Amino acid sequence: DGRAVLEYTERLYRELYMGYTEFKESDMIVKGMLLTYSEEVALKTRRETRREDAKRYKEREKKVIEETRLETERETERKTEQKAALKTAMKMKELKIPVGQIAIVSGLSPGEIAKL
Repeated sequence: DGRAVLEYTERLYRELYMGYTEFKESDMIVKGMLLTYSEEVALKTRRETRREDAKRYKEREKKVIEETRLETERETERKTEQKAALKTAMKMKELKIPVGQIAIVSGLSPGEIAKL
């Protein structure tokens, strides 16, 4: 957008003052000013783009960290539940409770219970 404004401003300036020879010196000055301003706009745009990119990167990083944390918590919880189920199944097996009932209570498969 800034480039377009600069381009149109320069075109307007040329249209208005192109035929006047007394403006040759000021023409060079204005062109230099337009170039300088256009460079400033380009630098500002690049800085803003970098800031926005950095902000998006940080947001993505936070999201990935949070997802990883939640996934780790779920995995830890699942392992804890599985250990508790195995412990319960072993106690029930020691009490000579039928494998079918142990499977229902513990949530383990009969094959897993048989390996205990």
